[in-house]
Amino acid sequence: MSEGTLADLSWLVIDVLLPFYLFYTTSQNASIEALGQAPIVLLAGVFIPFLSLLVAPLLYKPLRVPETRRSVFSFCILLANTAFLGIPICEALFGSTGAFYAVIYDFGLTVVGFSIGLWLLSGGKFGDWKSMIINPLVVSVLLGLIVSTTGIAFPAWLTKPLSTVGQATLPIALLVAGAQIGNLRFKKSEISRDMSAVIALRLVIVPLVMLGFFLISGSLDLSKNVIVMEAAMPVAVSTTIMAKRFDADARFTASATLFSTVLSMLSLPLLAILVLSLQ
Repeated sequence: MSEGTLADLSWLVIDVLLPFYLFYTTSQNASIEALGQAPIVLLAGVFIPFLSLLVAPLLYKPLRVPETRRSVFSFCILLANTAFLGIPICEALFGSTGAFYAVIYDFGLTVVGFSIGLWLLSGGKFGDWKSMIINPLVVSVLLGLIVSTTGIAFPAWLTKPLSTVGQATLPIALLVAGAQIGNLRFKKSEISRDMSAVIALRLVIVPLVMLGFFLISGSLDLSKNVIVMEAAMPVAVSTTIMAKRFDADARFTASATLFSTVLSMLSLPLLAILVLSLQ
């Protein structure tokens, strides 16, 4: 795909299809029981990336992370691909309620990533807070929660097209994610010590720590399974976009995204088998 085609598809997914999908998924699957667990999932979506930001500086000296790369090092550990990959995978593993929890987790991560994360990446400068709050993805989730809690029933003429859009959203999102990864090149990428740490934290250490914590505190349930899987997603493609925007080390973020996504093809199925076997 050309850059122009990919840009148009990305816009279609992020600004058109995904808001409709998030609204429909939230409004149809936010049952009383699911909403009871939603605060835990939202808290995890905020806590896990925030904790990653606190842990990352402790690794600067042991890994000899260059000062010019420290902000993107932390940002890569923070921002995972919990939307384009996380939501489809959780829906495939845990059904529509799993997709709802994945949406809630992604909502929490987005708040941290595009507030504190961008503040860190920009060198301590505050960005456009209004655009983050008045965002189609945020608004769609909030509207879906309002509809689900007020008990508004969709008429058939509206339910069918929303369902059809939802079915189209995830395949196109995966196509866009794959094309974005495909535009990265192995020849221009290299695995350094600090990049290996990013990959290990994103794919192995963070999800296993969360899994161990849940097992010690009690048995796993659907919401906790989703948290573990979302915590294991590879580095988000948007890290490179943001790094370019703030003149940070975009080559490092692109390489981290590429290698973590390729390796996640092995780590995610293995983790899914482990999680499902412990239910």
